[in-house]
Amino acid sequence: DVLEYAFDNCTNDSLVAATVLIRKLGDTGAPQTSVEVCCEDVPNGQVLVEVWVEDEAGNSDYCETYILPQDNLGNCPDSGTGSSALLTGEILRETDMSPVEDVIVDVNGSTTMTNASNGYSFNLPIGINYTVAPEKDDDPLNGVTTYDLVLMSQHILGVNPFNDNYKMIAADVNGNGDISTFDMVQLRQLILYVITDFPTNTSWRFVDMDYSFPLDPVTGLVNPWAATFPEVINVPALPTAGESLVDFIAVKTGDVNNSAIPNQLLGAEDRNFETTLVLDVDDVDMREGQRYTVDFIANNFTNIAGYQFTLNFDRSALGFEGIEAGALNIGDKNFGTTLLDEGILTTSYNEVEAVTVANGEVLFSLTFTANSNTLLSEVINVSSRYTVAEAYDNEGTSLDIAFGFNTTNGTVIAGGAFELLQNKPNPFNESTLIGFNLPEATTATLRVFDVSGKTLKVIEGDFARGYNEVSIERNQLQATGVLYYQLDTDTDSASKKMILID
Repeated sequence: DVLEYAFDNCTNDSLVAATVLIRKLGDTGAPQTSVEVCCEDVPNGQVLVEVWVEDEAGNSDYCETYILPQDNLGNCPDSGTGSSALLTGEILRETDMSPVEDVIVDVNGSTTMTNASNGYSFNLPIGINYTVAPEKDDDPLNGVTTYDLVLMSQHILGVNPFNDNYKMIAADVNGNGDISTFDMVQLRQLILYVITDFPTNTSWRFVDMDYSFPLDPVTGLVNPWAATFPEVINVPALPTAGESLVDFIAVKTGDVNNSAIPNQLLGAEDRNFETTLVLDVDDVDMREGQRYTVDFIANNFTNIAGYQFTLNFDRSALGFEGIEAGALNIGDKNFGTTLLDEGILTTSYNEVEAVTVANGEVLFSLTFTANSNTLLSEVINVSSRYTVAEAYDNEGTSLDIAFGFNTTNGTVIAGGAFELLQNKPNPFNESTLIGFNLPEATTATLRVFDVSGKTLKVIEGDFARGYNEVSIERNQLQATGVLYYQLDTDTDSASKKMILID
């Protein structure tokens, strides 16, 4: 791997790589073409070395790396080698002690991955020092919603401060050892799909389960940064007796209310709402070339602490122009516009204390230009395609979100419309995701077939209202080239084309 980064602006790279030299760190002799590793090096667990490269002119430089010596055949006397012991552990979420899957655990350069029901285990030579380092940096939006922003703002302003070290670590979104509005800005950008990961942090943090956080010596309050908490665990001279247990508590960055799904055995979050927050919109018969301000109007907007949703609009019919605040303290920062090319606006709004707005007042407005003659209700809808559609009251209860289109015949409540989306990526050669939106929870069937109509894959299931997605693997299809997929419910059907390449 070192050679991948060895290059020179004068000498051909292949000649640079051909002159690799090595020596033990600290040796004063000239680097050689080989280095000797002896029995005396085994108990230390690793041998630090310098790897040197030279160009044709004699210029040289080096990097540091290490060798892991192991006496698996037991040839070294009096070192305890030839024997091994188990180093095992669990990585659990603090609230319910459920295991966290897909955590990469590194022990002196060797790795394994946790699954949905078990921890990790290594069979290692005894008498050697080991360092256990877990890492998980995927699915940053797992457990992250605008309600976390509600709780973070209450903490920052002292309305309801956190009294839990792990919550504070979760709220430290940018990883700088503090909780501030900068963390909230970054988390909102993630919710809005302005950014797609944590720029200066990982999706999960890990703390030695046996670690006791000290109180802040100045304030006497909870403060996980009063001392450096251990995110790796050192195991000196792995003993022979039994198993050595090394356990960690896992903390999902940004997930202050512990709603993240740590493993597949727990399944997806149940999104059955007790009630719905309806945003009223005056339906409009739009004329091509005309500019329209679309007001989103309060309808029982009572004790609402925040909301978020995806607004879909038909790009062939509408062009997005801008945002205007109404009764809510809302602005550009509350909307994500990075997906406008897909006809997507994302939005996230919250307040420290829940807000009530009188019926009929304008909450906020969006401006569009009509690209064709169309009816507004036919070209915009609310969904969970990207930012999940939900609202929160002052008790933290989640509400569904829908648009209520005011027409001459009354108000028509509309959730997300039925929509089958283009698979991503397309074309694909290993796996692809097919997303779809359902106006109501229902049973649906997704069928993949070839150009002759032969069925290659059928997926049936009970799917939630809003955005859903399924993954299709190459080995499930046994075909290449142009394929089709079709989604059917009792009331709707749609199909699209996709391409599987070699």
